[in-house]
Amino acid sequence: MASPHNNVNSREKITYTYKISWSQAKNKLKKFYKVYFQKTKANLKLALLPQWMDEYGRLLELENSRHLPKYFNILRQGTIVMVNFGVGIGSEMSLNHFAVVLTKNDSKFKHTVIVVPLSSKQHPKEGYLPLGYVITDKLVSRSKERSDKMLKLAQKGKENIDYLMKNASINSQVSPKSYNYFLQHGLDIKDFSKTPFDYSNYRKTKLYTNYQTALRINEELNDKEMSKFLNSLTETFKKSDELSILVQKIQPGIRELETLTKKAKKYNNQTYADVGNITTVSKLRIIKFSKFNISENTQVSQDVIDKILNRLNDFI
Repeated sequence: MASPHNNVNSREKITYTYKISWSQAKNKLKKFYKVYFQKTKANLKLALLPQWMDEYGRLLELENSRHLPKYFNILRQGTIVMVNFGVGIGSEMSLNHFAVVLTKNDSKFKHTVIVVPLSSKQHPKEGYLPLGYVITDKLVSRSKERSDKMLKLAQKGKENIDYLMKNASINSQVSPKSYNYFLQHGLDIKDFSKTPFDYSNYRKTKLYTNYQTALRINEELNDKEMSKFLNSLTETFKKSDELSILVQKIQPGIRELETLTKKAKKYNNQTYADVGNITTVSKLRIIKFSKFNISENTQVSQDVIDKILNRLNDFI
């Protein structure tokens, strides 16, 4: 049994001493060690026990060292979250499962929320409430929402470049004198209109080589129409760089969406709320994978929340 030291100032950190010896403490862990170090694990919970103890120790260390976050995410009632429930006993919810937040009026200062776990497996015990295909629907909806947004961004950038290239005309505007001057210096201006354009690799194209050559020649000639044309190409290349950066940012998102699609297939079953296992969890147990996933990023409808709360009344 723990007892705080005497004469501790209220502002100081309180420490505790234990009335059992170290050998007695180790002795109390004998049964746990026997299960923990079994070579053959009897079930999934036992197999994942070392993983959970590692995570549990990490969380306790955070708390003990006072490195907990000062503020936490505010979770609206109905938010779907992925929770690490750890290793429970019997029919207690264990391991990683989606859950619905039931807490009202959450704040950034609250460390815990009330959740009801979700399951994709039907169970005969009382308290399993069918909710339809809520997880699958949310996964598909989230995937479509993100993919549509990324495709629109990429399409807008591509249209911008196509517009610039379409309006970058030079052959009919340069005077014969200027045309011949460029030709004498090894550049046929007509080559600009014959060169295909690839925004993602434009620095290795003939168009870009001709552009650099034209810049050097026009420093001496200073042809106004050529200067205007070269400025339009400069803007096109700038937009190409912006689009390339955008595509680089989008690519990880596309991979995330592929993962999300696979998960949608995995969760392509009816969802059940395990109302009998309603519990309070630390927000540190909530796993937010990324902005592309549904954990913390989406909510169930008010109808679903009402169904859960109505069934909960049967248990209270």
